[in-house]
Amino acid sequence: MNKTISMRGDMYPISPRIFYYLLATLGFWTIFPLLSQVSFDSYGDMFENYVWGIRWQWGNDAHPPLFGWTVAAWFELFPRTRLNYWLLAALNLTISLGFMIAIARRFLNERQQDCTLLIALFMPLLGFQAIRYNANAAMLPYWAATIFFYIRLYEKSRLIDATALGLVAALAMLSKYFSATLIITLFIHAMTMPHMRSMVFGRVGLVATAVFLAVLLPHIIWLIDNDFRPFVFAASEQGNDSISNIIYRQAEFFIGQIVYLLPGFVALVFFRSFSEGLQIFNFAHVPQKFKNPMVNIILCAFVGPIIATMLIALVMWTPLTSNWSLPIHIVAPLLVVLFLPAEKFESKPWVGPIVFSLFCTVALIASPFLKDADLAKPRGISLMPYEELAQQAEAIWHEAGYNRLLAFGGDKTLTYGMAFSAEEKKQTIFQTNPAHNPWLDMKDFKREALLVICEEANCVKDWQDDGWKLTSLPALQVDALKGAGGPSTYQYYIWAARR
Repeated sequence: MNKTISMRGDMYPISPRIFYYLLATLGFWTIFPLLSQVSFDSYGDMFENYVWGIRWQWGNDAHPPLFGWTVAAWFELFPRTRLNYWLLAALNLTISLGFMIAIARRFLNERQQDCTLLIALFMPLLGFQAIRYNANAAMLPYWAATIFFYIRLYEKSRLIDATALGLVAALAMLSKYFSATLIITLFIHAMTMPHMRSMVFGRVGLVATAVFLAVLLPHIIWLIDNDFRPFVFAASEQGNDSISNIIYRQAEFFIGQIVYLLPGFVALVFFRSFSEGLQIFNFAHVPQKFKNPMVNIILCAFVGPIIATMLIALVMWTPLTSNWSLPIHIVAPLLVVLFLPAEKFESKPWVGPIVFSLFCTVALIASPFLKDADLAKPRGISLMPYEELAQQAEAIWHEAGYNRLLAFGGDKTLTYGMAFSAEEKKQTIFQTNPAHNPWLDMKDFKREALLVICEEANCVKDWQDDGWKLTSLPALQVDALKGAGGPSTYQYYIWAARR
């Protein structure tokens, strides 16, 4: 296989089939969740993204703001529909994989590049988990871009790459603070490389750091003004912090990273043949591959954040969750593919497209059955009839003679789902104290402009104690989704509220 010669050295051409693989990836991960899911994720994160985003604040109670802004901006351009939300999630993943391929061409030939996308399709963190757009998934393109521009600087010192590195690293941090583990890892790697070390403490490092801090500065100011609330959340609200649970979750996190890799190795099996026998486990060629400095960077970017995460969690005494590592695995296909000799891909060029097509076909055929299984659950966040609730709530509001409805308040998840499903843009008020809702002008609520909705009638006490005046409206009752398990109807108490 010939390589192209660039100003950065030898690089393989990008596979001419990559565009079609990426397009297929985008299409599949848009359509599959649309057909297989009743709504969105079971935690309400995708509703929360939108609600946080339309506040356009420089931070939120639990996370930095970028992924919320991304969702809010997306729905300024496109209607708020399930299809468009899944399209955003699929596009986020596809862009990330595009950066992965840009890295891959430095040490993988065209057939190997194709296979990395097949491996990614098989890996749960780069598919079934990544498609649920949240803070973890939002980091993916920025992690991939950070590693990409770091490699470009490793190859050749250029201020434009330093600027780009500072920018994408800051955007990664604005997606989730977990990104610090990647930045720490790459810094440590740079310190072990003489030419990178001189760059870090020279003009290139100064530019990258200046851009990084400039982009983060407004968020840092917000953190100071808001008593570092996301850090308080990270340190104190992650669940049971007993010694036994901390140790268990550390072990679970570490083992989980290995388990998440295994489906990628399954994808390689299709390029083997039965005649090889136990030779399929012959990885004698692998150590030589890891002598490549580019592969070493990728390995460092994979292993380093895992170690950093475990150490930081111990220092903060915080239980880990295995899927926090989702962005780490954006480079995993580049490592997994090295465990198969390159000639195997050349000898079976037809395997990749066939297996990729079969995976997508089987998943799409199974999607109606998966949706029925999801629908049959007795109850869950994803099963609530949010659109019908929003429509009926607004109908009751207007029948009562009130003016424009600006916001929903009350049960958190319920109001988040209704805000996303409402025809017009609606804010939400979760905490009754106006000081906790700086994105709202309380002058707008001197007249009734807030609809409070709760499953229990006594939820209004907190609102009344904080100075809200509430007027009871007729109870809201809606039918469950057709075919859903659990109750056949849902009933809620609603009030019109003003300050």
